[in-house]
Amino acid sequence: TLLHDLDPFIAHPKSFYPRDPQEWWRLRHSEISVHRLGELLWGQAESILAGEADVPWEEAELEGLLQLQVSLILWDGQGALGRLRELTAPGRCPEWVWTKRLIRELIDVAGELEEFDKAVRRNKPLDAHMFLAEVIRMLFRVIFLMNKQYYPWRTGLLPMFKELPFGPKELLGDFEVLASEAGWPEKSTAVRHIVRILTEEIRTTGLLTDDMLSHLLGARDTEAWKNLDWLKSAEDCERRAAAAGYDPWYGWIWEQWGWE
Repeated sequence: TLLHDLDPFIAHPKSFYPRDPQEWWRLRHSEISVHRLGELLWGQAESILAGEADVPWEEAELEGLLQLQVSLILWDGQGALGRLRELTAPGRCPEWVWTKRLIRELIDVAGELEEFDKAVRRNKPLDAHMFLAEVIRMLFRVIFLMNKQYYPWRTGLLPMFKELPFGPKELLGDFEVLASEAGWPEKSTAVRHIVRILTEEIRTTGLLTDDMLSHLLGARDTEAWKNLDWLKSAEDCERRAAAAGYDPWYGWIWEQWGWE
């Protein structure tokens, strides 16, 4: 019934399914979705609309929140989708949520960037390509978080990136180098330049403090976004690691395991 009513807005779905089993990769995502209210926002939509619960900001995937914001609503009989869209607008997202997500994304970028550097030094081009792809995706996500905007799935990152207030003008040239046939030294330089520009912008805008940038793992593990004494706790763990004969960086292990 849905397909019949929406024709000719969409192509018939049978055209999406090839008969050749070797062409499974041609399967596409649905263009039309029917949502049960009870399943939206991780099963909490009805409670949120009734004023009995808050938006689950910590649980929410930003890709899902973006989809709720930008998807074309063909029919919303009770106005529930429109109301949820209003309640989950980026401007309503608490400041600490952006801080938390940015810290975690920067930690992930640092890890992938280290692996990328290793692959380049070891002359492992296939590994380097794979790690670079992850680094690019994560850097895009960092930029969306810095703009306090929800990010899309991978295929939508570049078009939406070009519409952001900060990022396109400052960094698009470096991203184009990463996608070019430039050598690994040039690509490594471009990545480092992107990281430097992002770090400067984070400091200038006060998105994170210098202490947070210097102690990302400690900031994450001590929940710096809600703990005023987080730095003392992080430094205590670093001292314990150093006293045990390890690099202070390993203090995050002391924090997670609660070692004295």
